[in-house]
Amino acid sequence: MKFIFILCIYCMTSNFSAWSNTQPEVVFTTGHNTQINAMVVSENTQFLASAGNNKLIKIWDIASGKEFRTITGSDGRIVFLTFHEDNETLIGISSENEMIGWNVISGEKLFETAAQGAMEVSAFFLPNSKDIIYIDENSKLSRFNANLKQKVILKESLYCLSLNLDLKNERIVLISHLNEIIILDLNTLEEIERISTSNAHVNVSIPTQLSVDNRFLIQVLVNNAIRVVDLQKGTVLMEKDLFGKHLHSLVVDNKKTYAYIGVSGNGIIVYDYQSNKIVTELSKDDPDLNFDFNCIATYPENDVLMTSSFNLIQLFNLKNKKIFKSFEPRAKAILDMTYDQNDKYLAIARAKGTVEIWDLSQNKVAKEINGMFPCVFSADGRKLVVMNYALNMVEYDTKTWKITGTYKTNNKVNSMLSYSNDGKYIAVGGYMPNTIIYDTETKTAAYTVKHTVGLRAFDFHPTKSQFAYADLIGNCKVIDFKTGIEKLSLSASPSIFGGVKFSNNGAHFGTVSWDRKIKVYDANTFALKKEWSGHTGDINGLDFNEKGDVLMTYATNQSVFSSDNSIIFWKLNGEQMAKIDAHKSGINKAFFDYKADYVFTGSDDGSIMINSYKEKKVLATLISTDDKEFIIYTPDNYYMAAKTALSSIAFRVGGKLVPFEQYDINLNRPDIIAKTIGKTPQNLIDAYQYLYRKRLRKYNIDAGSLIMDFNLPFTQIENTVPLTTDQSNIEFSIKAWDEKYPIKQINVYVNNSPVYGEEGLRPAPGTDPLSFRYVANVTLLEGLNKIDISCINANGTESLYATKEILKSGKPTGKDFYIAAIGVSKYKDARYNLTYPTKDATEIAEALQEDNKQYETVHVKYLLDEQVTVANIRALTQFFQSCKAGDVAAVFIAGHGLLDENFDYYFGTYNIDFDKPSNNGLPYDEITKLLNSIKAYQKLLIMDTCHSGELDKEEVEESSAVEVESGGIQFRAVGSAIAVKNAFGAQNMNKLSADLFSDTRKGTGATVISSAGGAEYAMESDEWKNGLFTYNFIRGFKERKADANGDGLIQISEIRTYVNKQVAIMSNNKQRPTAREENIAVDIVIY
Repeated sequence: MKFIFILCIYCMTSNFSAWSNTQPEVVFTTGHNTQINAMVVSENTQFLASAGNNKLIKIWDIASGKEFRTITGSDGRIVFLTFHEDNETLIGISSENEMIGWNVISGEKLFETAAQGAMEVSAFFLPNSKDIIYIDENSKLSRFNANLKQKVILKESLYCLSLNLDLKNERIVLISHLNEIIILDLNTLEEIERISTSNAHVNVSIPTQLSVDNRFLIQVLVNNAIRVVDLQKGTVLMEKDLFGKHLHSLVVDNKKTYAYIGVSGNGIIVYDYQSNKIVTELSKDDPDLNFDFNCIATYPENDVLMTSSFNLIQLFNLKNKKIFKSFEPRAKAILDMTYDQNDKYLAIARAKGTVEIWDLSQNKVAKEINGMFPCVFSADGRKLVVMNYALNMVEYDTKTWKITGTYKTNNKVNSMLSYSNDGKYIAVGGYMPNTIIYDTETKTAAYTVKHTVGLRAFDFHPTKSQFAYADLIGNCKVIDFKTGIEKLSLSASPSIFGGVKFSNNGAHFGTVSWDRKIKVYDANTFALKKEWSGHTGDINGLDFNEKGDVLMTYATNQSVFSSDNSIIFWKLNGEQMAKIDAHKSGINKAFFDYKADYVFTGSDDGSIMINSYKEKKVLATLISTDDKEFIIYTPDNYYMAAKTALSSIAFRVGGKLVPFEQYDINLNRPDIIAKTIGKTPQNLIDAYQYLYRKRLRKYNIDAGSLIMDFNLPFTQIENTVPLTTDQSNIEFSIKAWDEKYPIKQINVYVNNSPVYGEEGLRPAPGTDPLSFRYVANVTLLEGLNKIDISCINANGTESLYATKEILKSGKPTGKDFYIAAIGVSKYKDARYNLTYPTKDATEIAEALQEDNKQYETVHVKYLLDEQVTVANIRALTQFFQSCKAGDVAAVFIAGHGLLDENFDYYFGTYNIDFDKPSNNGLPYDEITKLLNSIKAYQKLLIMDTCHSGELDKEEVEESSAVEVESGGIQFRAVGSAIAVKNAFGAQNMNKLSADLFSDTRKGTGATVISSAGGAEYAMESDEWKNGLFTYNFIRGFKERKADANGDGLIQISEIRTYVNKQVAIMSNNKQRPTAREENIAVDIVIY
């Protein structure tokens, strides 16, 4: 089963005949880092589109809560969004009077035309067409055909402020500049009725809304009153300031006569416009909410609202007034960054209170230090200076990362830092008049560069005491900072300079300005050598490569300029060498890596990119989050990531978003990332490659023998699945089909646990072999349930997952804990007796029973000594028969673990043949069968035996005789001795592997904790009165030593971390617990 799963992954990367994309594309969820202004849900509820102040549109996969795509390309910020009924075409209208259409599946811009964007904004697709009814930039009612890209003005004589479409009655409802409501026939455009209202004008920043039955028009007025107009009677039903508060948004329910009205600084009011009553108020003062709503969108499912609080999107259950799902901001904008030209560190200052330190030799976020922007490395890379919370500049030693000095700034807020090349001086300035140049030895002010306004940019000459700066009113000067003699004075007025820079060889001086001009001067004579124009937006800065023969300029994405997120590389004669336009938002900082001769760029979109002008492309993208999670990925979608970041990764395949597990085995390639960036020592790259090959072996994959042309089957959930429910079960129809090969089975997983076991659901004999339908009834757990559906064809290929996430709310139901405790101390062959396994089994079960408040009842079944036979272990299925899906099950085994001549694992039953373990021994496959038979979604196997960890047979070899006892410590060892032949060092490699890779095999859904590695022996001793592993396991939860976060609960992740550390220390690294299997979706609370 596991082998089949992996085969399909390789096949899918090579053959996607049914999808528009031939390759899976990695997507890392970053969220919005600016205020959200508009949201809309597609009709099929697959996508949520949200638009932020930084001109980015995020397309979210609602089922998984992850980003599907980020869209950009508007000159203004998007203030209105709507989907076409095809669920793929999205319209956005911007504050710069643009109406743009995109295909959200491909990200392609489909069309662009002018539209009203400064007043009340709306647009509507006509049904069964790509015709759009909207108000153009001149406030004329217009129609635009998105296919033909043709515009027609429908009513030249009308000056329109607002538009609504009544498709039920085939009417257009307008509000004119005279504050009249005008109703037109949708087909003939003849006027049907004109309704006069009071002199109070409509708030043009809040779109008017038609009621669900199209009878009522609901408006927010400039005086914050609500106006309800009965279009059927042609009268104003109500006009009144109901709330006495400032209103900022209005949407209507899809089914009820409710309007949801956003109240500034307070929350949402639910108002029944037909009965003129306030239904309820969702106040930010409610302790269960404690946030303010700034944007609202309705969701087709009843009683669910999509809300945003600044940059956080939340799904709100109106029944219980609870937030049940969030689309969180994860990557903040990059404000400043600096690079150690000695080829190791990259420091990133984001819009938060710490500075990230990327170690590019290991390609990871190594640490965070207290500080904020600005930041700068010294030329030799030994010092990093950042601004601290007291607004002083602090100096860190980059070897120890301790503060070695402070530059006091008298509480001035500064935005720029620059080191002189010789490291003797550092310039501090920016927002305020005058720049201070400090002596880096004494940390005192040495010189003052006087200027009357704040600065936009500055730079030191690499060898001379010259200092260049550009201020905020269009002046640029170069002075000798020691003598004060002016060397150059320039003006960009009425524009301003975006950046100034000396080349590293001191031969050239460059400037860029917001009027798109680029100028290069002779740095000795300051004679202008060349001037040219570039970019469509504001040029934010520039840099030269180390030789000084390539100039790079970069643009930003200000609201007042055309969209431009590019970097351009130039020869010094103005000839363009390359243009890379990959960032989704403006670039705030960019500079050359002198040795690699490529460019780092940091953007408002939260990403760092490594750009090559020689290859004319992005080499790699680096993204980190608030919790030191990170991902690095290449354009061909290879990636490496912190293990904690994997939950934010998904893959886009055509119109679907699939979990990272589907492609992780193929595309999670630290070795390729390290080679691409080029900073990693070769021995570490070799280690990465070794770990990758080892991982393939663990998954039983022979990469060289894979068939690459398999047909891909398909899986679909046919009915609508709710986002939230208070029901204990959910029923849905599954369709699985294949165009070529018969369907073998359907797999249904809840939180990575197979509902129908690893064998899945099999088609009944006589049914259509190419198409299989099944109505599944699945038990839901309290909280979030991640449901994955897939199918496997007869050729062994697994489909892409169909994934849904359902929140089970309502009154929690109790759950039980089932424990099977198995221990063998006395064997039929008494030569191999041990002392403590039966005690281990008894005490761990008793400890888990004692005062365990997490469960209603703890059920225990013991098998001890002569009771431990293969037949009795198989019979444990009867004990677990009453264990339900919502319960928790654990199997504990202690005793001898043996390897046969093929290095296959057997648990030592009472009557095992120690010379031939296959006689009466329990193979690991039998344990797997037991776990598969248990209905509980949360399952745990604990093994305190020798060789209990997963073994890579290519890593081991037979060695000398088994060590049975040493210094009062007995090893649970018997049979042939083995040794690891890993040249990289097992301990370091295991740690590296654990940091980089998760176990993506779904298997039984259980987490399997092993007391020792596959080639290691488990210890017991009279000192501990237990096996070493069990001794620490019991101490971990009974004495609360494993409760790392202090919440009073012991989770599997906590107990594993504690036990792994303690066993390694107490055994002097002779025994190291591992996870033979791991369910990465569940962290079971055991105590």
